[in-house]
Amino acid sequence: MKRSDGGHLPSPAAASRDVVIAAPLRGVHVVCLRPAADNRALATRLRRDGASVRHVAPWRIELSNDPDQRARLRAALDAAQCVFTSPNAVRAAARLADLPTMRARAWGVGAGTAAVLRQHGVRAPGHPEVQANSEGVLELDVWSGRPDRVGLVTAPGGRDLIEPGLRARGWRVLRADVYRRHALPLGEAERGRLRALPSPRWLVVTSAEAWRIVGDAFAVAPAGWQVLAGSARMAAMLREEGMQAVHAADGASPADLHEALRHHALHTGFR
Repeated sequence: MKRSDGGHLPSPAAASRDVVIAAPLRGVHVVCLRPAADNRALATRLRRDGASVRHVAPWRIELSNDPDQRARLRAALDAAQCVFTSPNAVRAAARLADLPTMRARAWGVGAGTAAVLRQHGVRAPGHPEVQANSEGVLELDVWSGRPDRVGLVTAPGGRDLIEPGLRARGWRVLRADVYRRHALPLGEAERGRLRALPSPRWLVVTSAEAWRIVGDAFAVAPAGWQVLAGSARMAAMLREEGMQAVHAADGASPADLHEALRHHALHTGFR
């Protein structure tokens, strides 16, 4: 088929292929076990590729705005180094203290946390280049130097590996729990809506704590769900929990999770 200028129009089949490649996740339902506010970057990427994205918030965040934690935060920010364990930890700390004036060299658990630190005026925050998790933090070269004081800006719960790992290396850990998570179990109405989602449907899991709160809604009827885990460790845990079709992304960053879903779409068609 020719255009009026003499050039060739793409065949209907070729045009159809182009549409599929341009939106490889069209028709795919993706459920993310994290609050929408914490997942904007991934959701934007997925929707740009045609996916329908739903968020299941496993918890509500509450600021720990009391004199004791504010004092602990000031001490953490005045240390030689300071580790922030999540974007929520950065946002909460920014409401309690002036982060741009912190004395400590700031570190995020991953690139996402480091980006939020920059957004709040912290200059040149570092983060692990390979493993965006507690193990990656503990492998940073900075801990091999002479031990000093290190701040840890975090929340109760989680895997709690960083504090004992740093203490074992001789560092004095100054911990500030700047927020708390309040669990939000799924109600029956939401469980029903999730069960009614048509295939292909994917579940994205990057937090063991989130899975403990809402995972039973999926583990009781795992058939029909493809599961994308943010790490090999998480994937192994999900298989032990009874999930069947589990895949591990290279990491838990929005880019890693998005790339893993695109890979499955382009190479398997989700079938």
